[in-house]
Amino acid sequence: MIMNISMKKSILLFGFAFLMIAISFSNCSNGPGHSKDLHLMTADTILSQYNHGRPEWDRAIKEEGMVTITTTKDLITIDVVQDSSNESISYFLQTDSTVTSTLSVPAGRAEVLYLDKHLIVNSLDKKQVLYFKIKADKKPAYLDQIQNMQEYDGYGLGLRTVSRGFTLESAPLCTCILAGTAALCTSGGEGSLSCGTANNAGRCKVTCSGASHACCDSKSN
Repeated sequence: MIMNISMKKSILLFGFAFLMIAISFSNCSNGPGHSKDLHLMTADTILSQYNHGRPEWDRAIKEEGMVTITTTKDLITIDVVQDSSNESISYFLQTDSTVTSTLSVPAGRAEVLYLDKHLIVNSLDKKQVLYFKIKADKKPAYLDQIQNMQEYDGYGLGLRTVSRGFTLESAPLCTCILAGTAALCTSGGEGSLSCGTANNAGRCKVTCSGASHACCDSKSN
């Protein structure tokens, strides 16, 4: 009986040691080359709530790919290279230098949610969420569950795509024009807060604040 108890203890100790080794190995496999899934758990819920009752052309967009962010004095551009697509896509926030100078750029792969007046860029390489929106527009309640978002405001938020085989110059350009600035617009114009246009080379869409108006033209400036 004594030997049986001793053997049982040995088996239990061996099993415990094996379990600890397995856990340790699992943790190692989740190292730098095997990071855990950083996708937004609420992404599908956000899309569902935003798209409810909207026509197809006005629905939110969700994409995933390699993201590059560049800034100038008054513009933040978010370029997305999708895994498989017949077009390149760029999102943009028109803002001022006090905003662009504080931007912390995520590296590499990310998922992007475009919600007309709101744009979310969630890094899949590290815990970082960037939130771009029209100035003075309130954050929707369905975004409250996303924690620690870095927020950037602007007076214009939009997208521009270029179809494969076409140049950037041939694709439509949508932008927000500050009050008092003259511009020739194929759609939008004075008093318009949004516009969109498209041709064979691509498409564009923009939403503006009350301090600016939307202008969609057929060529780049």
